[in-house]
Amino acid sequence: MPSFFIFFEEQKITLLDEKGEVMFYLSYQKSWHRNALKQGGGWALEILDMHNPCGGKDNWDSSVDARGGTPSEANSVSSDNPDVLNPVLVKVVVTDSIHLRVFFSEPMVVDTQILKEGLILDHGLSVVAAIVVAPAFCMAELTLSEPLSPAVIYTLTLNGVVCDCVGNPAPTGTFLTFGLPSRPFFNDLKINEVLSNPMGDTDGDFVEIYNVSDKII
Repeated sequence: MPSFFIFFEEQKITLLDEKGEVMFYLSYQKSWHRNALKQGGGWALEILDMHNPCGGKDNWDSSVDARGGTPSEANSVSSDNPDVLNPVLVKVVVTDSIHLRVFFSEPMVVDTQILKEGLILDHGLSVVAAIVVAPAFCMAELTLSEPLSPAVIYTLTLNGVVCDCVGNPAPTGTFLTFGLPSRPFFNDLKINEVLSNPMGDTDGDFVEIYNVSDKII
């Protein structure tokens, strides 16, 4: 069994092997205790299905053992809870004119060459380098063949087979649009609609801002 080290960063835990490579990563929240009374402390969070390691909050729950947890024993909530959901593209963020960040809905296990060839861009652009970023593996950093142009809407389409950590593939043909943002100037943006007093007990307050320029803001 390889040795490992544990690093705590707020509510994040990472297990590393002796080479410094990620063995397991968890970003957990107190709200994962489905019993609100146990959110106050004294109860361990336990994973339900060890074969669904990337299931997130849907695969964790409060211990039901009277001691509050089950160290060195089988988890008290252990049960079958397979991951049957396909990962999806969530968003594209432009970091600069030749770099993008692509976010997936869950951790991905994919060869960088397959990822590079499976993400297709229009307007004559291509991906020349791609890396899935540790430790969460939910985001990939892409390097483009040429700089993005202002005021152009680009489309990124998933055309290859990329999978989550249990092998569920992301649907091919899914796409996201994005563009290189520009700084707004006077009269580029207008306040178009305001809802300050919604009906019912909702958080529906909003301000709608309308882009009247040809820029991507």
